[in-house]
Amino acid sequence: MLVSFRPLRHNDITRAADLGLALIGPDELLDLHAHLKKWFLAAGGTEDFPY
Repeated sequence: MLVSFRPLRHNDITRAADLGLALIGPDELLDLHAHLKKWFLAAGGTEDFPY
């Protein structure tokens, strides 16, 4: 996962996509917790994680 508070450049986005990385840009940081939870669950995590 690539998280950035700065706008991502096109080559950063392309490289992340090529590597299969999830992207969180500055517009999505307000809901970072939800994005991380969704990513964690998709990776096989469980809801009962203590955080």
